[in-house]
Amino acid sequence: MTTHTPPDGTELVVRLLIEEYKALKAEQNAADKRATSLVYVNLAAIGAIFFGAYQADRLAFLFAVPLVCAALGWIRVVNDRKINDIRAHLWGNVAVRLEEIAGQPVFTWESPSAPRSRFRSLVHALADLAIVVVPSIFAVAVAGEALAKADQPGVFWAWLTALTLTPLVFQTVSERR
Repeated sequence: MTTHTPPDGTELVVRLLIEEYKALKAEQNAADKRATSLVYVNLAAIGAIFFGAYQADRLAFLFAVPLVCAALGWIRVVNDRKINDIRAHLWGNVAVRLEEIAGQPVFTWESPSAPRSRFRSLVHALADLAIVVVPSIFAVAVAGEALAKADQPGVFWAWLTALTLTPLVFQTVSERR
């Protein structure tokens, strides 16, 4: 492997690019931690709603689950978009400029075209949908069944749930493509 000696004056540019890389990676890691925390917050909120609904014997409260899932899921999608924007900037700008100066590929350990990256993206999308959609469908089914037995109309809440979740599902799927 040959080493490429940068011309005079580029050492400062390299240092600045490395500092930009470090700052963006720190921001990306913080966003990853927020995304993980949102999963736990979502699960805790779902658990609290289920527990409260059963304790109060008010299963209609379960219709709140899709709304909470949609709100927290939307925040997670926005956070994921930020992570993807950082990744795109690192690969589209910082890595390209460093490769031009170095004369060889840089940051090859985190290549966006790696097959592992596509698989991870698919798993992430499925997990997002499972965290948002599955508890919502389950909650609506349980609450709807309880309301049907009590001769109370649950159609309004079922439609509200569908309207709330539909944009989130489409946004989540489109973000992963």
